[in-house]
Amino acid sequence: MKQYMLLIRATGNPIHHLPFSEQQQHITKIGAFIRNLQERGKLIGAQPFELSGVILESIGGELSERPYEHVEDAESIVGYYHIEVADMDEALSIARSDPRFADSNWRIELRPVMTVEGVNG
Repeated sequence: MKQYMLLIRATGNPIHHLPFSEQQQHITKIGAFIRNLQERGKLIGAQPFELSGVILESIGGELSERPYEHVEDAESIVGYYHIEVADMDEALSIARSDPRFADSNWRIELRPVMTVEGVNG
């Protein structure tokens, strides 16, 4: 089995244009999708991100920090699914079945989690 991070990307709030009742339906569909992954033993974790934070940066050995500034018209990572599946094909199948794609414009970036012996494996 292999672990993957599915990074959910969006520009602004893709469901903001939907009527409130459809926004609620969207949330319900995502919840059902997550529960299904849990029941099938595929999900390690899944959460949305708040639109705030801090960026740490090292340039020339100097560490600095600055507030994360969410920009409504720029794409950002808004959440994630951490899954464990057989291979990239299965991870892609899960990502393609995410119901958020039916409601608006989203992107999901799939990244295999690297195992480093002596560190995390």
